[in-house]
Amino acid sequence: MLRGINKQIVVVKDTGSPLFEEAIFIVRPSQETAAKSEAQMAEEAKNIVSDCIRRHYGAKAGRPRILRWLLSPSGLLALGVAAVALLVLIGLLV
Repeated sequence: MLRGINKQIVVVKDTGSPLFEEAIFIVRPSQETAAKSEAQMAEEAKNIVSDCIRRHYGAKAGRPRILRWLLSPSGLLALGVAAVALLVLIGLLV
């Protein structure tokens, strides 16, 4: 049994994510949060969600992973195999 639990939450229903329907934020009990209006807290929660979506699903989010993979040993091996295959293909066509 729980007693004396009183938490304030902010629910973001439109996350813009293909995976998540809602995001739930539990508000810290402090002087700073007490001074903010509901609209300000909701706006900050939406900004956090949109920032996370942009980082994980944005157009630029995948580029560093691809570059990191290409510079790894398996990526360099794949590039080498592709280069040899291209040279063989060009050699056969000429």
